[in-house]
Amino acid sequence: MLVFLNDTLLAVITQLRNSVSDEFAGRWFIEAGFGPCSHLPAQVFDSAEDAMRWVRGCIEENASCPGRSAAA
Repeated sequence: MLVFLNDTLLAVITQLRNSVSDEFAGRWFIEAGFGPCSHLPAQVFDSAEDAMRWVRGCIEENASCPGRSAAA
Protein backbone atom coordinates (compact mmCIF):
# COMPACT_ATOMS: atom_id res chain seq x y z
CA MET A 1 0.00 0.00 0.00
CA LEU A 2 1.35 3.42 -0.91
CA VAL A 3 0.52 6.28 1.45
CA PHE A 4 0.47 9.81 0.02
CA LEU A 5 -0.17 13.28 1.42
CA ASN A 6 -0.73 16.04 -1.17
CA ASP A 7 0.93 13.97 -3.93
CA THR A 8 3.96 13.25 -1.72
CA LEU A 9 4.79 9.62 -0.97
CA LEU A 10 5.08 9.11 2.79
CA ALA A 11 5.26 5.35 3.22
CA VAL A 12 5.16 1.95 1.60
CA ILE A 13 3.24 -0.50 3.80
CA THR A 14 3.07 -4.22 3.07
CA GLN A 15 1.19 -7.12 4.54
CA LEU A 16 3.48 -9.93 5.61
CA ARG A 17 2.84 -13.46 4.41
CA ASN A 18 3.57 -16.74 6.15
CA SER A 19 6.71 -17.11 4.02
CA VAL A 20 8.30 -14.55 6.36
CA SER A 21 7.24 -16.29 9.57
CA ASP A 22 4.03 -17.80 10.88
CA GLU A 23 4.31 -15.40 13.83
CA PHE A 24 4.10 -12.33 11.57
CA ALA A 25 1.80 -13.64 8.82
CA GLY A 26 -1.02 -11.22 8.09
CA ARG A 27 0.55 -8.35 10.01
CA TRP A 28 1.71 -5.08 8.42
CA PHE A 29 5.19 -3.63 8.03
CA ILE A 30 6.53 -0.24 6.95
CA GLU A 31 8.83 -1.18 4.06
CA ALA A 32 9.95 2.40 3.48
CA GLY A 33 9.19 5.78 4.96
CA PHE A 34 9.82 9.19 3.43
CA GLY A 35 9.76 12.76 4.71
CA PRO A 36 8.17 12.84 8.17
CA CYS A 37 7.93 9.03 8.11
CA SER A 38 11.59 8.45 7.30
CA HIS A 39 12.32 7.09 10.79
CA LEU A 40 11.18 3.48 10.52
CA PRO A 41 9.59 1.70 13.46
CA ALA A 42 11.27 -1.42 14.78
CA GLN A 43 7.96 -3.26 14.81
CA VAL A 44 5.18 -4.73 12.77
CA PHE A 45 1.56 -3.66 13.10
CA ASP A 46 -1.46 -5.86 13.75
CA SER A 47 -3.54 -4.11 11.11
CA ALA A 48 -3.29 -1.66 8.23
CA GLU A 49 -5.21 0.80 10.42
CA ASP A 50 -2.49 0.57 13.09
CA ALA A 51 0.18 1.26 10.47
CA MET A 52 -1.83 4.23 9.19
CA ARG A 53 -2.10 5.56 12.75
CA TRP A 54 1.69 5.46 12.91
CA VAL A 55 1.89 7.44 9.64
CA ARG A 56 -0.62 10.01 10.96
CA GLY A 57 1.46 10.30 14.14
CA CYS A 58 4.56 11.06 12.04
CA ILE A 59 2.66 13.78 10.18
CA GLU A 60 1.31 15.30 13.41
CA GLU A 61 4.74 15.16 15.07
CA ASN A 62 6.29 16.81 12.01
CA ALA A 63 3.63 19.55 11.97
CA SER A 64 4.35 20.41 15.60
CA CYS A 65 8.07 21.00 14.91
CA PRO A 66 8.80 24.53 13.64
CA GLY A 67 10.81 24.65 10.43
CA ARG A 68 9.81 21.18 9.24
CA SER A 69 7.38 20.46 6.43
CA ALA A 70 5.37 17.35 5.52
CA ALA A 71 7.34 17.01 2.29
CA ALA A 72 10.75 17.23 4.01
